[in-house]
Amino acid sequence: MKDPNSKAAVGPVFRMMDASLNRAGEGIRVLEDIARMVLNDASLTAELKNLRHDIEEVPRALKLQLVSNRNASGDIGAGLTAEAPFTIKDISSTVIANARRAEQALRTLEELTRLPLAVCSGEVFQKARFRLYSIEKDLLGRLSRRQTGLRIKGLYVILDSHSLGGRPHIDLAIELIRAGVKIIQLREKDMPSRQFLDIACRLKSICSEAGALLIVNDKLDIALAAGADGLHLGQDDLPVAVARQHLPFDRLIGVSVETVEQAREAEMQGADYIAAQALFPTASKECAPIGIEAFKSIRAATAMPLVAIGGINIDNIDQVISAGADSAAVIRGVTLNPDPCNVCRQMITRFETFSP
Repeated sequence: MKDPNSKAAVGPVFRMMDASLNRAGEGIRVLEDIARMVLNDASLTAELKNLRHDIEEVPRALKLQLVSNRNASGDIGAGLTAEAPFTIKDISSTVIANARRAEQALRTLEELTRLPLAVCSGEVFQKARFRLYSIEKDLLGRLSRRQTGLRIKGLYVILDSHSLGGRPHIDLAIELIRAGVKIIQLREKDMPSRQFLDIACRLKSICSEAGALLIVNDKLDIALAAGADGLHLGQDDLPVAVARQHLPFDRLIGVSVETVEQAREAEMQGADYIAAQALFPTASKECAPIGIEAFKSIRAATAMPLVAIGGINIDNIDQVISAGADSAAVIRGVTLNPDPCNVCRQMITRFETFSP
């Protein structure tokens, strides 16, 4: 009977381990580069880098054994191609392909460590595999939200029953969407939840049909139940991390900020866009206006989609655009205007004409 520890027996195992370590490391490195270069996400990049280093920390003697048994030129797999290779359509497809590659390689390593050779413990590979499952989900979610976040631009209308001048939410929303509005936020501080949900569900249907986004202010339960495209949070609302645990991984979270420090904190916590408030004096916000210069400082501090809010109307929207706003959130400047559709069209035109 062949000695299970003989070179003839262990050689193929070492080759499999070597190939699997290489595949896992290469796949994770692609994910790391996407986190770094595409998402500009320092924490996710560091997590992937640490994961890659963890699986490469095999004993030096074993590493030498693996390399000495390598036979790249004689590997029959080098010339094999799948009949239906995984189609790389976009960055998300690249994430899926490389995550699968690394996860499968880690599983192979985990299984090989169960053999009597006992060359090393499989615990590190098992833990790495489960860590990678979570990271893959996080990466795909962030990429999806990044793509949706690119739609946070132009006019962003907030509907609040206290500022509708008696107009029904749904009727006004239909008019505004026909005028070209692509982002609507539903904000109701005092409305009973059942009524709030009914309006949110109807708005979601209208927005989806028109290719517009529906954002729900503050109320996580309403955003979830209505299937809203995002949730907007204030500084005293739920923390971003808590909301993220409950929202589908592709839904946006926006955060209101007043300072550069708050903007950086929101970005670090995983917000997808921020809204700097209040730019000008407004009856809709209790906070003092931060002014254009403070807004410019926030703009300089982040590359995230930035919404300006507070006292914005047709007379000052050019200042907002010049200060670097990706979007302008308006309430009374539209909803209480005698001709809301006309003023919306004018503001949308200003963005299309004057945006850098």
